[in-house]
Amino acid sequence: FYPKEDVPQQPAVTPDGNLHLLVTRAAYLKGPGKSLASIAADGGIAYSDYSGGRLPSATSPGQVYLTSTSDGKALLATGLERIGSSQRHPNRPVVWRIELPDRSEPTVLFGHPTRQGKDSRRLKNPHGLAVDGKGHLLVADKGNDRVVILRERDGRFVGSFDVPGPEWIGVHRKTGEVYVRSGREIIKFSGWNRPKEVARLKLPETDQKYRSRVRWYFALDAQASPAVLWMGRDRTSPALFRTVDNPKGFTTPARAGYYNAGTYWNLTASLDRREIACKVGNYTLRILDEQTGKARALRLTGSAGQTYRIGPNGQIYGMDHATYGIRRWDRNGKPMPFQATAKHSGLRGRLPSVPSGTTSWERDFGVDRQGNVYVKRRGKYYHGRMRIDVY
Repeated sequence: FYPKEDVPQQPAVTPDGNLHLLVTRAAYLKGPGKSLASIAADGGIAYSDYSGGRLPSATSPGQVYLTSTSDGKALLATGLERIGSSQRHPNRPVVWRIELPDRSEPTVLFGHPTRQGKDSRRLKNPHGLAVDGKGHLLVADKGNDRVVILRERDGRFVGSFDVPGPEWIGVHRKTGEVYVRSGREIIKFSGWNRPKEVARLKLPETDQKYRSRVRWYFALDAQASPAVLWMGRDRTSPALFRTVDNPKGFTTPARAGYYNAGTYWNLTASLDRREIACKVGNYTLRILDEQTGKARALRLTGSAGQTYRIGPNGQIYGMDHATYGIRRWDRNGKPMPFQATAKHSGLRGRLPSVPSGTTSWERDFGVDRQGNVYVKRRGKYYHGRMRIDVY
């Protein structure tokens, strides 16, 4: 498991494959305490520390957008803070630059943290960011109904073009075409220099009761030919869509391959990354071998809340709640009691650690390649402290 709390955001991926996202301290601690965390492509941490130094934290995050610089040496960000504490308040009118791997002491690339405007030096409620690979940064200047083009290396103003309320931006680095989310549509432009609208796509409908609160996230796959646009939303089903940008226009958004979280959940991977396991419903554990494409289903002893990890030699570990502790099975589901407690009348081969439901949960444990089990400690004395019991 990863420490700290994540927030709704458009994360960034650098050319080396690392994923970067904004995280905050636990919600029960006073003050936002924001920082940037980085995860490597294999699921481990990208640098010596999971997260960097503290970022501007006078307010909670706004609408967060991150992107990598073209060379992958820094991240660019909007929405680290809001103007005011209310969630309805806009992002601060500034684009930050944050160096890697330090991930601390951000500098202003463009705009001003408190001064809004609509000219060659100011922004108003900036959102999405994208680089074109040719030395330019595009900024969705939502409050000013425009897309601003900056020189990537120093933030110098290059130009702008009008778009109503832009939020997300994507740039096709080969063709220079620009994709902008505007309201409930995606608008495709021929480029940022002398932009001409060439296509328009309406976003899939969202239930009326969620329409004002739904958040959309996008990813442009410009390596595909023709380009593919992925669209995700945080409310209602389907949650993920895929559309192809054909020469004659976008295809109708189609539900992408995924399963509803209510059926498939508690996803985990084996230590060798060959097998992936998830719960099906409340009691079945389904394990997929990615090399052979074959899956097996196991019905293991435990409650509906039991969460699983795959350890060495495909052994399965499950943490349950109440007084049940941690159980272990071989790869075929045969019980493997822990020797230290095998003769204990209460534990009967289980480990004694159980989640509290407040400061630790069934998900808060892990297993290493030697079979050591790591469990987040629980109780009022450990609020906000990341301490681990090792068995």
